[in-house]
Amino acid sequence: MKKILYLHALPHDDVGGIEEKILSMAAYLAENRIMIPVLATNEIRYGFAERFRNLGLKVYEVPFYKSMFERRAALEIEKIVEREEITLLQSHMFRESVAGRWVRARNPNVRHIYRVHIHFEIPYLAKCKWKRWLYYRLESLSSGNVDRYVTISDLVRNNLIKHTAIPEDRIEVVHNGILPMGDCDPPNVSNNPLSAKAVIIARYEEGKQQMFAIEFVDKLRKEGIDMELHLVGGDGPDIKYKSNVQILARKLGMDDLVHFYGYCSHDEILNIVRNIPVVMLPSLSEGMPTSILEGMSLRKLVMVSDGAGATCELVRHNVNGLLLNPRDKEQWVQQLKDVFTTPARIWEPIRNAGYETWKKHYSLEAMMEGMMNVYRSMDLLS
Repeated sequence: MKKILYLHALPHDDVGGIEEKILSMAAYLAENRIMIPVLATNEIRYGFAERFRNLGLKVYEVPFYKSMFERRAALEIEKIVEREEITLLQSHMFRESVAGRWVRARNPNVRHIYRVHIHFEIPYLAKCKWKRWLYYRLESLSSGNVDRYVTISDLVRNNLIKHTAIPEDRIEVVHNGILPMGDCDPPNVSNNPLSAKAVIIARYEEGKQQMFAIEFVDKLRKEGIDMELHLVGGDGPDIKYKSNVQILARKLGMDDLVHFYGYCSHDEILNIVRNIPVVMLPSLSEGMPTSILEGMSLRKLVMVSDGAGATCELVRHNVNGLLLNPRDKEQWVQQLKDVFTTPARIWEPIRNAGYETWKKHYSLEAMMEGMMNVYRSMDLLS
């Protein structure tokens, strides 16, 4: 069997959406004896590497973040390629893809797929024109060492086409997919409203807007609705952000309404969300958010930001979820007020449509079928 080497670097010990996708893909390929997955990452003691090893697969440590344009990482990856007789490199973020390009340039028999999760819509790049220009330029100049770009959405594909010189026939779209978290919620055709509880599953960071959520929960309380807000996630790059959110909740006297959790396992999250009908994500920017896919797979009512990456492809307002402006606090307040004061049966068609959207287009099977088509088109499955 051919071997695939996943390239993925983590700035901190957290298993987020991208890591879950890599683990799911690796498990699928190994269990079905399609390819033998191997992982190259920057820290073999992190939980992500441990879970990859628990699949019975090899993990190598390489020095990502240690040199300009990831030259040191590329040299170590070359050694792994030779030792393991790797056929395919698959990178999942730009940094790792740069290392993969170096390796591809020096090893023409090795193929390279760049799985693009988010591109060009990164908030800090949007504020800095020269960084955006440099980003686009680097992508165009080095794209010859990427055999296939596989984006998670049409939005990302369109950005690549618009801003770079990459040939369109080298860009494919394969949506992210997940396994169901567990048993989905039963139908609720009651005339009573849904229980006033919501959950946000995301790293604690400014762009995920947990602070914003605390503020609209406070406004809801002032309008007579005591909504429980459950915040689940590990620390982001700014480790002070979570404590600032906690300070705000205490300052507003909402210790009884806002519940804080750190990073949680799959089973722990399932236990938390079991009796929570609404999954929210008021982020300023997203790729294809795993927590919303998970909510759909459980038949939850999902509420997400409009214009935040590919969420507008995933969610259609009042059809399979609710789309709201991530900067309009009053809109979130009024929508939540509507959800928690009207009969539960009103939201049942939207919950059902969300579940069907996940099942047809964003399941693990749908994602892997798309990836198999990519591998097949590159003659990697023979």
